[in-house]
Amino acid sequence: MFYSDESVNDLLQYSKSMVDDIASKKTKQNDFLVEQYLIFAGMLAYYGFEHIDEIYKAFQNTGFVDNLGDVSYFINDLDENCKCPTFCQVNIKSRGRQYFIDRNIHYFSRQNSDDSYSKFMERLVHEVNHCVNSSINPICKRDTKLLYRIGLSLASISNDDVESLALEEGINTLQTAEIMKCIVRFSQYNIDDPAISEALEKLKHVKVRDLGLGYEIITPMLSPLYQNKNFYHLVREGRITGSIKEVREDFDSHVGEGAYFEFSKAVDYSLIRNHNKSEAIEKVLRLEAQYIRNN
Repeated sequence: MFYSDESVNDLLQYSKSMVDDIASKKTKQNDFLVEQYLIFAGMLAYYGFEHIDEIYKAFQNTGFVDNLGDVSYFINDLDENCKCPTFCQVNIKSRGRQYFIDRNIHYFSRQNSDDSYSKFMERLVHEVNHCVNSSINPICKRDTKLLYRIGLSLASISNDDVESLALEEGINTLQTAEIMKCIVRFSQYNIDDPAISEALEKLKHVKVRDLGLGYEIITPMLSPLYQNKNFYHLVREGRITGSIKEVREDFDSHVGEGAYFEFSKAVDYSLIRNHNKSEAIEKVLRLEAQYIRNN
């Protein structure tokens, strides 16, 4: 779709105008503007203009906060040994029967960090992609329970119950790699805007990892399922539109009733320190293979 200097510059300028328009109306802190131009454009290139509403809404409702060096801000929220300098803070507030979701993406780094620009971008894309895939139907109901949706993951608003968290992180990581490739591809063209051109110059020779950054423990085993044409289409559309029930029903129809929950639970267990990881991984691979075989 974007194969010339003119078309890429048009896309980048359109994205810049959208982000600047959002920024002019925000009361939230709004750092990383140039990076937002690139991410907005990369997501349009990846998802297509048919999903402009979801992308726009996510940028509109998310704050971007530069906490570089300000470790104290997160000292009570993050493990002291946490090495990932990107964090999405979510607050859910109720007013009567209505719920309001406040999201802020913070970037911070410990002193003497050797974090490269490409890693910084990849982590921002990862967090923004969670927000884009949660902008529609973020609150849903199961029986009498109200649930908060982040992509494929569902969490209870009233307690700590959460499901499909690791599956969401793995799929989001694989998808982030694809969006990053769209962004890096822009660097092959002659860019008119000096600030955008300077940022893209830093990405010009970057080789994006197919398995992404941050969840390499689970992305290799999820990759075959993710690359399955049927699953890929369903999960891509289901996450961004909020129709994740269709993903679950499709998986169950090919593997068996309740298979999706067993699968996502096994993916979660594969990351839990005090669990039998080999058993969990074996179950993930078995259910995944069964789905692919029956498609």
